[in-house]
Amino acid sequence: MSVIAELERNLLAERVKEGITASRRRGVNIGRPKIPQEKLNLAMRMYDSGDYSIKEILESTTISQGTLYRENK
Repeated sequence: MSVIAELERNLLAERVKEGITASRRRGVNIGRPKIPQEKLNLAMRMYDSGDYSIKEILESTTISQGTLYRENK
């Protein structure tokens, strides 16, 4: 039974890899879209100025709190 399960898992992995390769050939971007650098720069300027709260920065730039803190490092 385990041999059949392993075979099915290998076939599935192979189909997924082929699908990803075909998508890349068609020019499809795979993964999460990148946040525009201008938006990150604006958020960091707002954060560094100290005039805006975190909530105000997140609402005006529509980035996540995690992204803001990650970029602040």
